[in-house]
Amino acid sequence: MPQLFSRVLAAVLAALGAVCAVTGVWFMSQLGTDGRATFSAEPGSQTLVVHPDILNRVDSDVVLEARAPGAVWMGLARPSDAESVMKDAKVVRATTVSVPSWELETVATGSGETADPASYDLWQAKRSGNGSASITVTQDAAPQTLVVAAEEGQEIESVTMTVRDSGWFTRAVVLTIIGLVLLAAAAYLVLRSRSSVTDEGGAEPDETSTDEIAADETEPAQTEPTEGSTR
Repeated sequence: MPQLFSRVLAAVLAALGAVCAVTGVWFMSQLGTDGRATFSAEPGSQTLVVHPDILNRVDSDVVLEARAPGAVWMGLARPSDAESVMKDAKVVRATTVSVPSWELETVATGSGETADPASYDLWQAKRSGNGSASITVTQDAAPQTLVVAAEEGQEIESVTMTVRDSGWFTRAVVLTIIGLVLLAAAAYLVLRSRSSVTDEGGAEPDETSTDEIAADETEPAQTEPTEGSTR
C-alpha cells in the first residue's frame, strides 16, 4: 500500500509539474522579459467602443493604436458620457481579451445610425491621425471608455492594445520553477519506490533451499545391510 500511494502521488506531482513548467515557459516566450502583452482585433466597423473593464483592468498604462484607410479619431471619456453619445448607434464593442490567441474579442451591437463622436465636447483626451492614431490610457482617471472612429464611409481595419507589466515575466519564471520542483519531487518518489521494491526482493529468504537443508539434517542415515545380518 505505501508503494501504491507513492506511485499515485508521483503521478499527480508529475502532471502538475508538467502543466506549471510548460505554462510558465510559454508565458515567458510570449511576454518577453519586459512583460509586454499585445492583443489585436479587426473590427470591420466605422466605430469601436472599448469599455473600462478592459482599459482599466490593470494598474499599468495601456496603449491602443487603430488603423484605417483614411482619418482615424480616438477619444477617452467617462463611461456615462461615452454612452450618452453612442446610445443605440451601430458599433462594435470590445468585450474581453483572449490570452491563448492574444485577441481583443468584439461583438456588434446597436441598430441605429452611426454616431459622430468627434463632434461632441466631452472627451477627456483625444487623438487623431491620417491612416493611424494611437492613445495611451493611464490609470489616473479610471474608469474611462475609449471610442475609436473612422471617417464616414470607412471602416477600422485593425486595433492593437498593448499592456506592459514586468511582474508578469517574474510570475512566469516562478511558475516554471515550481513546475520543475514538482517534477523533481515526482522523480524522487519513483526512484525511492523502485529502490524499496529491489531491497524487499533481495531480502526474501529461499524457503525451498531452507526446507531441503532441514529435511537432509533430520532424515536418518541409511546403512547397507552387512553379510550375515539376516541370519
